[in-house]
Amino acid sequence: MKKLGLITDDMTGTMTCGVLLAKAGIQACSYFSPGNLIGAEDQEAVIISANSRNLPPEQAKENVRQAYRALLKQGAAYFTKRIDTTFRGGIGYEVDALLEEMQEDTVAVMAAAMPDTHRVVVGGYSIIDGVILTETGAARDVLSPVSQPHIPTLMRSQSQNQVEEIHMDSVLAGKAVLKEALSAAKSAGGKILVVDALTAEHLRTVACAVKELGWNVLCVDPGAFSQQLALCRGFGNPDRIPKHPDSSSDLKSFSGKVIVVAGSATDVTRRQIGLLSSESGAESVSVDASVLIRRDERAQEEINRAISRGKNGIEKADCKALIFETAVSGKKLVLKEEEERLGLEKGEASRNINTALGEIVNSIVNMPSMKDQFNGLYMTGGDTLVAVLQATGAAGIRLIDTVIPQTNLGIIIGGTLDGSCIVGKGGMIGKDDTALAAVNRLFFESSRRK
Repeated sequence: MKKLGLITDDMTGTMTCGVLLAKAGIQACSYFSPGNLIGAEDQEAVIISANSRNLPPEQAKENVRQAYRALLKQGAAYFTKRIDTTFRGGIGYEVDALLEEMQEDTVAVMAAAMPDTHRVVVGGYSIIDGVILTETGAARDVLSPVSQPHIPTLMRSQSQNQVEEIHMDSVLAGKAVLKEALSAAKSAGGKILVVDALTAEHLRTVACAVKELGWNVLCVDPGAFSQQLALCRGFGNPDRIPKHPDSSSDLKSFSGKVIVVAGSATDVTRRQIGLLSSESGAESVSVDASVLIRRDERAQEEINRAISRGKNGIEKADCKALIFETAVSGKKLVLKEEEERLGLEKGEASRNINTALGEIVNSIVNMPSMKDQFNGLYMTGGDTLVAVLQATGAAGIRLIDTVIPQTNLGIIIGGTLDGSCIVGKGGMIGKDDTALAAVNRLFFESSRRK
């Protein structure tokens, strides 16, 4: 069976891709690394996180190559380089790495819109919720700030391959005209074709055109275009499309416990976790990220303090959601500045914080009293999700559905939490009530499965 092979730059991205495929009736699992692909042989789509977004170019390229080679061994025939919806990271050199590995005539088609979350590309420019990319929070990202909203220009600054643009007029003119525009761009030497799109129907038009051209294609997108091309290729079983339940309720009406980990420092996350914390049945533990930046004696003391407070909170009869947060009630840190002040490597502060959160959560979920009460994990921030799940020995996630677009529900694969429910979300996704909706869904799904 030919499979879909998708490579992402973080674990939140693997979940987003997997859920988009699952919602189209395509079986999909996402994995933390190419070295541990438990159950991948039974899937139609295998998604591997290269964990590459914040890495130096050569290391990121090598991670992407390793993921690609592992997917080949699993029988993947169609490939996607999944990118962040806000274009963070080194997209250009990661695409280059894959084009070097794939057949010589392969063309990267970059249709990077995500209409469900109001992320569109027009005239080559990325617009999010009606705001140009560089005027959003992505421009202030702690590790990978984005300074270029014109995607072809961004790609030219990162890639050694020729970039061509396909604008909205060709997409609106229909499949036949679009095929001519794509062919002309390829004939002109284009290896990366950036295509405008506003709607799911536009993406469908692009997918059908690409399918009919019969090219060897590398999809470059956040997931929606890859979903449409998979459907055009005949993937998807309508009987497997998930039913989205009405699971709205208040916390105190549920039985059991959910653990929430907020590692993201965005204003969106602050509002979401703040609202959840105000609910009856929520217990919040503030973890001092400024202490965790360096893995020293003080950091271990803070970890132990958070574990102690977490255990006290989760043991309360009326506690339904135990929240660990690093940036809601405390000072918002600029990690780049902290790394420079302390003489740390780029990304080291974030890794240390997330590793500590993994240690804290692992201690809580392994409490004897949690065995029959645990209803799942909700995490915001892709690096946080990976660190926490790897601390429990997990290998990946089987995707099921969305709570809202890009807030994704799945089942943990491997480790001490094997078979448990999880919801993961990027730090800039959702409305103020998204965290509450995610926790409600975890209770619903867990109870349904039990």
